[in-house]
Amino acid sequence: MDIYLIRHGQTTWNREERLQGWKDSPLTDQGKKEAQALARDFSSLPLDQIFSSDLGRALETAKYFLRGRDLELKVRPELRELALGPWEGKLFEEVKREAPQALATYFNHPDRHHMEGVEDYHDLMDRIGSFMEEVRQLEAQRILVVAHGVSVAAICNLIENKPLKAFWDRPLSRGLGITHIQRRGKDFFIKKHAQAIEGQSY
Repeated sequence: MDIYLIRHGQTTWNREERLQGWKDSPLTDQGKKEAQALARDFSSLPLDQIFSSDLGRALETAKYFLRGRDLELKVRPELRELALGPWEGKLFEEVKREAPQALATYFNHPDRHHMEGVEDYHDLMDRIGSFMEEVRQLEAQRILVVAHGVSVAAICNLIENKPLKAFWDRPLSRGLGITHIQRRGKDFFIKKHAQAIEGQSY
């Protein structure tokens, strides 16, 4: 089995350096053009199934990969970005000023990150684990998954059995970066990591 794991295209909040979480912003013109170009590159590759997060920016990206294919998009909330509660929609620099200690915990001690009434990294890993268990049961040979920076990282960390405290050892993948995962028997391994964002870790 080959799994192609893709982060959604650039959004207006990505460009503005705002935190998104479960809130949404549309793809920019650049994000749309780059998604269309990548979908064209994939057009000659037979795909058996396409999965997407249920958030708008992932769905908007995934639709380009459906063109010319007789496939139904399988939407999974388990692939969502990590919820960020009151930080969602705020500029990254704004959150750094307002909640420096909480933001430091988010990055440096993810196993201890918690906001009242909002899911944490433990919840994220539980739902990502549920999704990967679904994939494990499939007989499909080629799967495309459109998700988010943190959920892509969560899948990679789960496969590599990283402890939660080491979640941010690897920076986020670029928008539309491709992580290539393969399965042998019941075991997954990462054949190629997506190119990372340079100089950023959010």
